[in-house]
Amino acid sequence: MSGLEALGLACSIFQVISFSREVLGIAKRVYQDGSFDESLADYSDCLSNISTHIQTVEIPGTKAKKHELDLIKIAERCQIASRDLREEIAFILGASAKGNLMSTLKVAAKTTWRKRRLDRLEKDLSNAERLMHSGILARICDKNGSIELQQKANNEELRYFIQQYRAGYRAANDLVTRESQSIRDHTSNEAEKIKSLITNESERSDAAMREHLDAAFTTSATHLSTQLAGLELDKDQQAKRERLLRSLKFPGMNQRRNDVKDAHPTTFQWLFSEETDAETASDLSGSDFLSLTKNYNSFNSLSISDIRWDSISSNQIEAQWDRFPDWLRSNAKVYWISGKPGSGKTTLANFILSEPRTAKLLDLWQPNSVLVSHFFWRPGSQMQQSIKGMLCTILYQLLCSNLSSQELVISRVSSMMKDSDTDWSTTQLQAMIDLVISQYDRPICMFLDGLDEVSPNDGVVQLLSVIQQLSQHDSVKICLSSRPEPLLSKRLQSHPHLRIQDLTHSDLRVYAQDNLRIPLQNYTGFQDERVKELLSFLVSKAEGVFLWLCLAIKSVSRGIDYGDSIEEIELRIGSLSGDLEALYEDMWDRANEDLRIYRQESATIFRLIMEMENFQGCYSTGLTIMELLLASTPMATEVLKHDKLTISPEEMLRRCQKMEKSVLIRCAGLLDIGSSS
Repeated sequence: MSGLEALGLACSIFQVISFSREVLGIAKRVYQDGSFDESLADYSDCLSNISTHIQTVEIPGTKAKKHELDLIKIAERCQIASRDLREEIAFILGASAKGNLMSTLKVAAKTTWRKRRLDRLEKDLSNAERLMHSGILARICDKNGSIELQQKANNEELRYFIQQYRAGYRAANDLVTRESQSIRDHTSNEAEKIKSLITNESERSDAAMREHLDAAFTTSATHLSTQLAGLELDKDQQAKRERLLRSLKFPGMNQRRNDVKDAHPTTFQWLFSEETDAETASDLSGSDFLSLTKNYNSFNSLSISDIRWDSISSNQIEAQWDRFPDWLRSNAKVYWISGKPGSGKTTLANFILSEPRTAKLLDLWQPNSVLVSHFFWRPGSQMQQSIKGMLCTILYQLLCSNLSSQELVISRVSSMMKDSDTDWSTTQLQAMIDLVISQYDRPICMFLDGLDEVSPNDGVVQLLSVIQQLSQHDSVKICLSSRPEPLLSKRLQSHPHLRIQDLTHSDLRVYAQDNLRIPLQNYTGFQDERVKELLSFLVSKAEGVFLWLCLAIKSVSRGIDYGDSIEEIELRIGSLSGDLEALYEDMWDRANEDLRIYRQESATIFRLIMEMENFQGCYSTGLTIMELLLASTPMATEVLKHDKLTISPEEMLRRCQKMEKSVLIRCAGLLDIGSSS
């Protein structure tokens, strides 16, 4: 190895030592405080280049001098230290690239072996520098040869190294200052370029981000403003819709239907039967009739001289009626259900509305039909018995299930300021219903019950005229129910119809069997066959009137509760009047036993109920038991006269229960008590 080669290798070793110490210091600072130096990658590249100079030195042969061999060993140690240091830098750079530098360095700083590794590298570098100063460098750069070497050296860094050595400098950083400064300058320049690039990119990204955020904010603000405006419009429109519906709804709109008791189980099933008229018209078999005839003498012995056997036999006549399922699925406009007072017309109408088969059959006419109903009620409020009330109910039900129809009506009546039913006229309601139906997206089937109970101020003629107008719409069909009054019969008998009393014989028999319980164990010799005969007699005498049968069974049941004998029960049944009014009178007499005090109590209750019509605003849903108690007994007066008089809740409950019992007994079934719901 020539002197110049040895000197070049020594210079490279000192460069590695000096530069490695700087890199080692940076690595330690990163571990200590996490302050990442962006030029660390450049330091690593420079260290790799310097180490390459050591790797290119040829190993001398067997004639090599000792100081040359020592120099080679030191170079190998520096190369290993440089490699380990570059691995450490690669670890730091990798953690930074993954974005988890801080957490990685915190873990690494606490790792004992990594700390020992840095300490070992620092110690190896110091040992290498010490060995270089132990005589190796002196032999290479002796005083006589250094001048010659400096003259031969064509490398500026090498000449600077020799010059510094001759001047007495021995530290690695002093010997290679120019190289280190050059590297640092290069590194600083590169760092500045990177910093400038990052700054420019950051500014560009910030500008783009601001532009994007400004655009997004403007779009969001516009969208939000539009949404808020829409919400305000929706809120305003919702208030209008609620106001419209509120203006149509009146107290007790659904009271009549809600007060109707559900049909007795298994009754009215014949209505949806697909059998022929003759098969469903009567359930009273010939054997039943013969049984009644056979036992006529036994009933006659009970003084039943007024039995009208012709009325019983009339049940054998095949009633002609138009099948209801056929009408539901056909294009026929009107169906009429007629019946005697108390025959169950309203109960049947309620049954039809609640029966799922109704909607299924209507779908065969036109799919997705909507059902609308109104129940007239003469004892109710003016709106419950008027044409205007019917129109309010129909329009309300149509609008409730159709928002577009609500908007349509609002567009026509917004300037009319409708707040209650009093703000509507009958003419306006008719016009709005015609408008809604003409735009409605579903077919409509209306059920109007109790036409005969329409207010006398309106009259049946006007009501039928309104119904006729409604039926003109192609998408509307109407089912009507009423008593067979002459005017109604004249106008409606040409339409498909049925007479309910002709078709409910089996229903009456089921009701009688389920509600008249005669304890045979208390009556020796009273057999099941005899009970069946009594039931058949009651059913036949009812002549299709559910209300009559209900009252008759109550009368018989009362006799059983009082302990009547077999003969008394039969006498009671035989003496029942076939006329509904006469039956009420008979039950009145029996319930009050002609005692003046009982009649006065009953009269007071009836008078209060009748006077209630004058206070419809306060009692739109009827009197409560407590209100009736306070109005018909001295209790309220006692409380008002004695300030300190108090009544416990238990005592009040007892008195209310007593009042409820008095109403049921003293009023002979003319008044009924329902739930407040």
